[in-house]
Formats: sequence, C-alpha cells, structure tokens
Amino acid sequence: MKKILFILLLFPAMLYSQAEQFVIKSGYVVLANGSAAKPTYLVIHNGATNAITRTAGGIISEAEYNMIWWDIGANAGTYTIPFQYATTNYLPLTFSVATAGVGSGTVKFSTYSDHGSVANCNGGTGIADNYCYKPSDVTNMNALNTISIYPGTALTDDSYYVVDRFWIMDANTGYTTKPNPEITFSYINAGLSSEITAPNVFTETSLMAQRFNSTLGTWGDWFGASGTDAGTGTASTGPTAIGTANFFRSWTLSSTTSPLPIELVSFTANCDSAKALLKWTSATETNNSYYTISRSADGVNFTTVAIVKGAGTSSTALNYSATDYDPLPGISYYRISQTDLDGHTSDLRIISFSPCESTPDAISAYNSNGVINININSPVSGTYIITLFNAMGQSVFSETYNASLGNNTIRLQPQVAGGVYLLNVKSNKLTYTKKLFLGR
Repeated sequence: MKKILFILLLFPAMLYSQAEQFVIKSGYVVLANGSAAKPTYLVIHNGATNAITRTAGGIISEAEYNMIWWDIGANAGTYTIPFQYATTNYLPLTFSVATAGVGSGTVKFSTYSDHGSVANCNGGTGIADNYCYKPSDVTNMNALNTISIYPGTALTDDSYYVVDRFWIMDANTGYTTKPNPEITFSYINAGLSSEITAPNVFTETSLMAQRFNSTLGTWGDWFGASGTDAGTGTASTGPTAIGTANFFRSWTLSSTTSPLPIELVSFTANCDSAKALLKWTSATETNNSYYTISRSADGVNFTTVAIVKGAGTSSTALNYSATDYDPLPGISYYRISQTDLDGHTSDLRIISFSPCESTPDAISAYNSNGVINININSPVSGTYIITLFNAMGQSVFSETYNASLGNNTIRLQPQVAGGVYLLNVKSNKLTYTKKLFLGR
C-alpha cells in the first residue's frame, strides 16, 4: 500500500527554515484555519528559486489566508509554488521574476476555489458564482457596475465568464519596488472538480489573466488570451507579464468574450465659469461603445447630460471630457456609465460636485421681512435665472431677470412658508448661491 504523508498546519504561523530547502517527495502539506486576523503561514526564509522543491504531492491552500510566505527579496529567477487541490490535481503557480524587486521583500501566495458549493449570494447558482467567495479586497465581479456611494446597489455578476478559482500574490511586505514577474496559472479543467464547466459559458482558449486594482476598486489590465490544455485534468495560462505597477494581490482568469472590462483611472468634475467640466481617463477598454454622463440632485435619480463615443477595445490610457452647461445649484452628483457594443450598460462611478464660485462681490443677497434683495454687478448685459430651493432640493420659486451691464438691484417677495431656503442666481458667466431663512 502506498503511504501518503499529510502535514497539517493549523496555527497562525509556521516557520520552516533560514536557508535550507523545503522538499516534498510525496504526500501533501495542508494549510488550514487561516483568517484575516490570524493567517496560517508556511514561512520560507530562503530567497533561492529551489527553496521549495517537489517530486510528487504538493501544498494544499484552498483558502485566501492559508498562505506560503516566501522571502524572495531582491532575487530573480523562476519560482514554482507547488499548489495541489485535494489529492487529485497538481496546480503549480509559476512565478518567474525577470526584474528583481528592491528591498528585503516577501511574497505571500495562496489559491482557492469553492468546489461543491451551490451558492447564490449574488443571483447566480452553482460554483460559477465567484462573487460568493471573492478575496477580501475584491468588491465586485464586474468592475463596470459596482463603484457606488450607495450601499446595497444591485451588482452585476460576471462570474460565468470567469474560472472558478482565485490566486493571491501579496508583495506588500518589505518591498520599496515590487518584482516584475511573468506568471503561469493552473486550474482544474476536467472531472467533477472542473473549474470551467457549466454553468460557466466560455471556451478554454479564450482565458486571460486579470488582477483587481484595490486602489481604484476595479478589475483591469487584462493580459492576452493564451489558454492551453495540458491533457491531464489540469490546464494553464501564461506566461503573463504584469509589471511592478500592476502587482496587485488578487487575480483570476476571465474570458476575452466577456472580460471584467474597464479600468477607470479617474473621473472629475470642475468649475469652468458657470459650467461643470467633466474629465475621465480609462486605462483599458473592452468592447466599449460609449460613455454616458448623468446628473442628479440627490444621487439617486439621474438625468443624462452627455454621451461620448468610446474606443471599442484599447489597452492604452485614453482621456475624455464633456461639459454640463447648466449644472444644478448646491451640491449635486455626476455618474459615468459605460455601454458595451452588445448594448449592456453599467455604472462606473459617482462623484459629487459643488457649484462654481462667482467673481467676488459680483452678486450679493440678503432678506428683510420676507423680501429678498439681490444686487448683481454684471460684467455684460444678459439673462439671470433666479431660483429658490427648499430644504428638500425642490424649486419653489423661479424668475428670469434681464440684467444690464453694471449694477442691478432686484427685490423679490416669494410667497413661501417660513424656513431655510437656498437661493441660486445664475447666468452663463456667473453663479451665486446663498442659504436664507425666510420667516412668515
């Protein structure tokens, strides 16, 4: 009878060696019970590429915080992490460092799936619903639809186009500059434990690597399709060169037919005279037909103000802009959405906007006994719209005034209930807001 050796690590940290090799000739090292508060580590204090060697068997992680802590440091070369699923599938992760990192750095590795689950935490079913077991720093499985300031916003789950496995490569300890590796991923592609079968809906050769940018809260930087069938119940993709700037901790493989699509680098709204100038930059785009810019007074109900054509598919940074010529008074919100070539629309981000400030002392106002006194020192003759908003942001009074060049005095006596109101005076050159208390 063949003997199988299991080494079960149940504690928050297990130190292996200072400068020796960790050799697996047969059997399995099982890492278990790791958590965010107390990770389980197999610690390798040896930066050599052969500090872990394997003849047979492997290391079973199968949870985010069951991790191999490898002090790779400022070394280059090809590191093989001998991951194993149960006793049936060898799933090596190849981490080939072309450009060494700077500093006495550590890379922490883990990988896991959710075999046997019938989770439907996000509307999906079966093991394809990766949203149910995504890594702790991952907020979504569709970067186009989840960056929102409103908790509980419905999410779109792209899990059916993603392999049912995540990889963690955490280089956030000890490096001033992270390594620049090429990575080859392995996953299970056959049998009862297959990580690509139905309800997944993609072909194996379409797979590509993507990482989650935890700074921006988006998936991005897809690294070309190169899926290959190893013919042994496992398959691999790669190599994938990521660069030091793209070395984030959480990775998966997605299909080029429906990737986790856009990395939005920035989205801003700034004053331009009395207008709102909106600018955004995308790092990558996939099947992007157009962007939609919408405006809202409450952050819930939005109205379209601009539509801008997208670039289709692009892997280079692109800059866009749009102008809202009639921004709302007071604090408002702008939302950027994206529509794919197939017509699918998803929200990217929501930002707040404060109204433009007018030239100092160009407009002033005060109220006395229910009468609002407004003075406009107008730089040109033109039309001013005067609006009064209640505490709910609703317009309760509006009037148009044709001002002449120079000083203009306006007296208004709106018939409104006593309370706090927001006065907005706006032309195509100036805008002015002031909070007033109107008594009855």
